[in-house]
Parts: sequence; C-alpha cells; structure tokens
Amino acid sequence: MNAQPKTKMAKNVKAGDWIELDGFAFQVHDDAQDTGDGTVWLPIGYSGEEFRPRARVTMHYDA
Repeated sequence: MNAQPKTKMAKNVKAGDWIELDGFAFQVHDDAQDTGDGTVWLPIGYSGEEFRPRARVTMHYDA
C-alpha cells in the first residue's frame, strides 16, 4: 500500500489531488501554477487560492 502524506508543499500539489481548507475538501483542477510574484495558484472550486510555494496544505483522502 502506498503511503499517503498528511500534508504537501503547495508547489507539489497536482491536478486531481484533494486538499482541505477551513474544514471543507476541494479537488484541485490543475497542477499548482507559479504566479511569478512568490506565490502559487491552486485552481479549486469556482476560482482558486494563492499559497506560498513551501506552505503546507492538508491533503484529504477517503477513509
């Protein structure tokens, strides 16, 4: 069985990953995108969220 990390750096999040924000789970629609100003954009929900590239995001997995 593959180990599932509890967190990932924002810059390593890939399309199809599920992350948790504010108690809700969101599926990332595309790989993390570098914005050029020191942040990465994760397209989730109807828009997305910006994170620092090395920020840790909580991953979500079905039990």
